Amino acid sequence: MKKFVLLLTLPLAGLLQAQSSFILTDIVGAKSILANSTVSLTTKAGLTTGFDVDITNTTNVQHTYILKRYDIVLNVVGTSTAFANFCFNGACTGSDVVISSPKTLNGGQSAAQTGTDNQIMTADLQEADAKGYSLIKYTFVNTANSADSIQFKIQYNTAPLGAGIAGVSGTEPVQHIFPSVTRDQLNFETAGKQGTIQIFDLTGAQVYSRESTNANGEILKINTSSFAAGLYVFKFEGTQERYNAKFVVTR
Repeated sequence: MKKFVLLLTLPLAGLLQAQSSFILTDIVGAKSILANSTVSLTTKAGLTTGFDVDITNTTNVQHTYILKRYDIVLNVVGTSTAFANFCFNGACTGSDVVISSPKTLNGGQSAAQTGTDNQIMTADLQEADAKGYSLIKYTFVNTANSADSIQFKIQYNTAPLGAGIAGVSGTEPVQHIFPSVTRDQLNFETAGKQGTIQIFDLTGAQVYSRESTNANGEILKINTSSFAAGLYVFKFEGTQERYNAKFVVTR
């Protein structure tokens, strides 16, 4: 009988350990945001669309969290590009900042209860000159345990069918670049794929080229400090996959 009880309790313990230490809440909709879910929003040309999310520490002890943003797809219309940014932990970032400062919450405390402005997450998208498809991924992570995390996506407008925008055909690419607006550095998440990277300016001139031999899926950093301000096209071609995207360099 003792062995039988032990076999039942071990899986239960594993399930309890796998639970997250926090929950996310859509403040306007007053509903929980589930891991790997997608929130659908509609934008208007040239205007900012916001989405407010509160984080609550559901344990009895103190935890610290950070927020990460990944620009999977940004709407590009001519030389006009949609820009994503967020507010969290008392500060609003520029579009070139993709990781927040750490926010500590006591047991049972939510970000909204910490009292000052911009403590909750406000995800903003400044739309391009014309309405179009953008896809942004956000991830909250416990700084003491990277497995304790919740990620979700915000989809702005309808995903394109057929030939997609920024290398996407209605789905999220395995590889992606970020941030979409930068000054000195562009990051490429290779997803362990090997191939050729090329970057072109709007005149079609190649300004960067290299082979990606990163088989471990680490992030490849590209120095853009010598690039002139403007819109660029990023191209990656591997053995079985291709990825195209656009990004902007500011000065």
